[in-house]
Amino acid sequence: MRLYYVTTPEVAAEIRLHGFRDYGRFAGFDAHYRPVVVRGVWLADRPLWEDTAVDPRNPPPSLQVLQVNVPDDIAAKLESKGDEDFREWFVPEHVANLYVVPPTPR
Repeated sequence: MRLYYVTTPEVAAEIRLHGFRDYGRFAGFDAHYRPVVVRGVWLADRPLWEDTAVDPRNPPPSLQVLQVNVPDDIAAKLESKGDEDFREWFVPEHVANLYVVPPTPR
């Protein structure tokens, strides 16, 4: 499954050099009203920047789109069930780094 991560050119260069890094993101509360934090790299089924779609073939100069091709069976286990109009995943850094697509020369 092709997933996307949109970021600035500076962060994209860091990711290409050092790899993705897990981070925590608040995901709501559990049944006992305790905060739930998910860890991983946030990826979506379409390139998004602040809820705005980005053309992966022609992003604005201030952004770069990284593609991560996660096998379907792995992606199925990592999908976050949200109520957004897009699908999203929290992928462990070692998985994202294994399947990140090398940049295409322009």
